[in-house]
Amino acid sequence: MPLSEALTRRVLEPIAKLWREAEDLAEFARGAAAIWGEGLGKTDCAIAFREDGSRPWRPFAGSPEVEAHFAGLLLSYGDRDLAPLADEDGRMWLPVALPVPRPLGGIFFAPEVVAGEWETAAHMVAAGLAASAFGRKAIRADLMMGEVARKLHALQLLTLNINNAYDLNQLSQNICTIVAQATGAQYACLYHREPGGLRLVEDLAVYPPKQGSLRDILRKGGIQEVAPTVPLSEAGFLADVLEEGKPMVIPNLAALGEPPAGLGKHGLLAAMAVPLLTQREELGVLLVGSRQPRLFTSAELETLADLAQAATGALLTSRLYFEAHQERNRVAALVDKLRDLTKATREVGKTLDMHVACKELVSHLPHFMQPVHWVDVYLAGIEGWTFAAGSSTQGFKPADQWLYFLDKTGYPPSLDLPREALEGTPFSEAGKVVLFPLKVQQACLGLVVVATESETETTGRDMVETLVAHTASAVFNAIQWQREHERSITDGLTGVFNRRYFNQRLHEEQQKGYRYNRPFSLIILDIDHFKICNDYLGHLAGDTVLKQTAAFLRDQTRKVDIVARFGGEEFAVILPETGYEGAWQVAEKLRLGVAEFPFADQELLPDRTITASFGFSTYPVHGPSTEALIHVADEALYHAKQNGRNQVGVPPREQLE
Repeated sequence: MPLSEALTRRVLEPIAKLWREAEDLAEFARGAAAIWGEGLGKTDCAIAFREDGSRPWRPFAGSPEVEAHFAGLLLSYGDRDLAPLADEDGRMWLPVALPVPRPLGGIFFAPEVVAGEWETAAHMVAAGLAASAFGRKAIRADLMMGEVARKLHALQLLTLNINNAYDLNQLSQNICTIVAQATGAQYACLYHREPGGLRLVEDLAVYPPKQGSLRDILRKGGIQEVAPTVPLSEAGFLADVLEEGKPMVIPNLAALGEPPAGLGKHGLLAAMAVPLLTQREELGVLLVGSRQPRLFTSAELETLADLAQAATGALLTSRLYFEAHQERNRVAALVDKLRDLTKATREVGKTLDMHVACKELVSHLPHFMQPVHWVDVYLAGIEGWTFAAGSSTQGFKPADQWLYFLDKTGYPPSLDLPREALEGTPFSEAGKVVLFPLKVQQACLGLVVVATESETETTGRDMVETLVAHTASAVFNAIQWQREHERSITDGLTGVFNRRYFNQRLHEEQQKGYRYNRPFSLIILDIDHFKICNDYLGHLAGDTVLKQTAAFLRDQTRKVDIVARFGGEEFAVILPETGYEGAWQVAEKLRLGVAEFPFADQELLPDRTITASFGFSTYPVHGPSTEALIHVADEALYHAKQNGRNQVGVPPREQLE
């Protein structure tokens, strides 16, 4: 079809002239849009152009107002569909494809359908755009080389930083800083994948003027931080990035409604995000954004993906380092605790005093079980529970139902008491009460009662169980030693102390009296006519008389006094801190008591009664040595027997030389 003269004069010739005179692509495109619009008699015409499919459309128009208007409309314009453009007023702009060579792209937008003869103008404009674009090929090559160099520099910088940063927070900050610089983005942030979702661990705003972390900016402005962890159900496109495992470009965040994780508060309009993935797990998402309308290019997305890959390795290394560091610290702490446990078990086990062992347990137990509010130890006895040691002020002994729960569960090394077992006790307000039975073989020697919180560390509790087991052994050994010791110092028939222990204690009292110049006295008594008891009543009855006499003496003397079987039917009593007059009075009281005591079968004896004769001596009145004291008391006893028995032999009151 021949071209009309008007079209040639009004459009084609001015475009050809512009082609020769325009200095760059922008000048040619704006001029061509204006010329073509004037030829159509329209002012609202524009040309959209891009240099490759990864770049956004660039609008050119005869006036800045029209060009700015088209910039907003082209933000979400597709790559291939030549759909009409509509604005908020309902006006339509119809597209005409400009046949530019690939990878270039060009579209002319006019408010009406362009007739067929205008195809020549379209070819001419396309040729001009191509010539202007390819005329800058050398510059484009330089720009591409610069982009590659910037990318390599960013990777090198990231590698350097991640190799020198093992702290997760510092590493995350380095990654965001370098990524923002490499992509030219105004915002960069890093999300870590956690069991609950995604957690924002670092973000960096590059707004002029630079103010550091955006979270600090928001906090200074009184805006609360977003929730630490965002569930995947609320993470929006961030969750899609993880699920699909592919980078994603979001050209218009406003179209998403409320962006995830509070990104809307940052004023971002465009973003691109890449997943941080390994072959086995999802580590997180790396995101960059812009506060202006922007279509990130494929080159920028590729740069971000490369940086994300390097960051993934860094984060994985950092996590492994952190876990190894944690494990090393845990092992070191465990070794320290085991060392402390060894020391504690040594302190508990080195004593033969059960109360000392229990006190050591109370002092060491809180080191292994945290937190502990207080610890009480009770020992089992004939008369019930006896408080041995503790740090509480409860004043409450273990309830019988506690033993029921222990018995029901087979006496485990430790038992968390149920809440119903604490009702009505001072422990009802405690977070948790744990029982540790002091058990040896099949015997429960006592209970360790610990008040703590609902959660405690398992390893520490295992150590407490070990420490309690050692304490149980120490208590058992103390009980056994005490029994053996009592056997060694006790007369087998009467249950009072034997002659060997008597001699030991008499010597100790003599040393104490000498050191502190304090008096003490000794009483020796002999059952009168004991042979007659054996002859009339028999030896078993005679033994009963000895037992009853020993029990009477023990009941009628002080706890500090020492009652011993001196030999045969003789008994001795050591009276600490007692002088001459006091000893005389005690001896007389005991003599009267024996005479009035209802011995078994004594009515079968000729005199129908059993009596005893007494002698005493006092330190230092009757001599400085134990031998002298025994001799004086024995002489006084001899005189009592010689003078008719059933009396107290009184030694001289003056000090003997």
